[in-house]
Amino acid sequence: GWGHWRDDSFHGECLRGLWSHGVPIGPFVSREYGSGYTFAGIRVAFVMCRADNWDKNLMFPTPGPLKVGVATVECSTSGAFFQRLPRVTMIEGPVEPLKLGESTGRVSPGKRSVAGEMESACGD
Repeated sequence: GWGHWRDDSFHGECLRGLWSHGVPIGPFVSREYGSGYTFAGIRVAFVMCRADNWDKNLMFPTPGPLKVGVATVECSTSGAFFQRLPRVTMIEGPVEPLKLGESTGRVSPGKRSVAGEMESACGD
């Protein structure tokens, strides 16, 4: 659910957003106290038609079945360059469209779409 983490040490952060099992899953915003650097995590719905894994970057992807999913992308919005960012964390998928939400059990009847999944997760 929605929560707030606050650590006021120099390298601590203030993070507000959506959490799952103690981990921020986005959307969220964060600020490091000492430096003032800020970060954001947003949800991104995606569609792919390839047989390769979602995290492979190939010049010529292998065609495959239609798959959909939802991911969180964390990026730096102010401050220094961080080599580990942007970072993608898969929340759901990639799966066939009608199977979205089955693995997590988070989709209620009538919400078998990426938009419905995001609405459920964001409390709308």
